Amino acid sequence: MSASNYKPIWHTALEYAPSAAFLAAFMLSDDLRIAGWSGAGCALLNCFAYARRTVSPHSLFLGINLYLLMITPVIEGLYAANCASWASALSECARPLVFLSIFLTGSVLSLRAPTGFLLAPQVDDTAVKRTNTLLLIASGTAAAWALVYDHNAALQLAVPMTLLFALHRTLKSRAGQQPTEPRPVPQDTRPE
Repeated sequence: MSASNYKPIWHTALEYAPSAAFLAAFMLSDDLRIAGWSGAGCALLNCFAYARRTVSPHSLFLGINLYLLMITPVIEGLYAANCASWASALSECARPLVFLSIFLTGSVLSLRAPTGFLLAPQVDDTAVKRTNTLLLIASGTAAAWALVYDHNAALQLAVPMTLLFALHRTLKSRAGQQPTEPRPVPQDTRPE
């Protein structure tokens, strides 16, 4: 791994903590409410770390953590506001919405961040546009797949998420290998 792509293990652990807290709480309690609040609390701490620039975000984890930060409070708020039908409808389609969150986060990053959806420093504009397009297509396809296919949670969520992370890693490693300065033209190839 190159020095520019190096990220301390605790940064990665911090970014994964909301998902791990959600999964651990759900496995231990079998209660989505407890799991959701656990994930939301960890995601809030993560957002503070992003805001203080303690941790530079990974774009996919950023989308997942924003999702975990918002989904449970929104569902709970709908129940508290006596909008049980809205809350139950949102609860039923909550799992696939993680991909929609990644897609929306990627869209914002593509429009606003100089490094785009990839969040890789020292990438030229052409590579940023290409990686933005590929990652947006992949995350949009994953969102559509997860909304349509609900027969098996592993096929609905785990496989598309794994493929998104693999694509992101591949694009980031390729972007890191590209030269950041134009190559000089060899002198003996100029027409005379």
